[in-house]
Amino acid sequence: MTMLSLFLLASPLGAENKAKIKEVKLWAESVPSFPKAYQHKDFTKIDARRITNISEPFMRIFPAKGMPTKKAMVILPGGGYSFLAHQHEGDVVAKHFAAQGVTCFVACYRVTNGKQKAYQFPGPLLDARQAIKMAKESAETYGFDPEQVGVMGFSAGGHLASLCGTLYDKKFEHETASDFTVKPAFVALIYPVASMLAPTTHKGSKKSLLGLDPSPELVRLASPELNVQKNVPRLFIAHDRGDPVDAQLSINLAEAWKKAGGDTELHIFEGEKHGFGLAQRGKTEAEHPANAWPKLFAQFLKAQEKE
Repeated sequence: MTMLSLFLLASPLGAENKAKIKEVKLWAESVPSFPKAYQHKDFTKIDARRITNISEPFMRIFPAKGMPTKKAMVILPGGGYSFLAHQHEGDVVAKHFAAQGVTCFVACYRVTNGKQKAYQFPGPLLDARQAIKMAKESAETYGFDPEQVGVMGFSAGGHLASLCGTLYDKKFEHETASDFTVKPAFVALIYPVASMLAPTTHKGSKKSLLGLDPSPELVRLASPELNVQKNVPRLFIAHDRGDPVDAQLSINLAEAWKKAGGDTELHIFEGEKHGFGLAQRGKTEAEHPANAWPKLFAQFLKAQEKE
């Protein structure tokens, strides 16, 4: 029996969505790192595309359509660990790849525009790992292979996805045993915040995740380029060269991944945009080459089927 049937939400994003998309809580009872008696409130809706103050993480499920590929992925929207761009970096992406036969799970992990400790590291990582486990546990229900569940992240969500791919064998307090590993089959990073250590890291993401004065040990632990190990998942990165979130950090991460023996596909496009999701709206691929990344990622997944 799948865990997903146990944690159904009423409909945190509206009654209209309730009839179309299944939503499930990531945690059945108390949320790790929060006091057991914590009084959770509904998240705050900033606008139609962004939400914040998520203390009860959840995910939305988009079953594969057409010819299922046996693959699935957990999608982690970005937002600097202070909000989630849950639409254009979540639902829109999920619908696109579900139509190509990939079952997608949009994980709305904990974020806040406040300063509460429970929202900081490792809280979001615990949520992402729980989403991966729950996705694998639902494989029979949705008809995919639990060994082919990957993770895709955008911006700060890309940082979180990179931690899923590098810290998968590290155990954290509050995590319970599972029949399924939290290691993803592949990691896809779209304009990620690829380090917390480098001088050019995204300072807002670092402050929100690690606090004002994190220890050097914590900063190193949260910097994926320093924690790449043998047997890492396959890696796909797409980034604009002139992105204000430093693309050089993505290059450094890809190099570390490759040095560890991991299969790596890195795309650095001529452009300077951030936060465009599937594509920069109103621009052709010739005008914004990074608009090609969904097609390239589909080829990346297809190539694995031939091995």
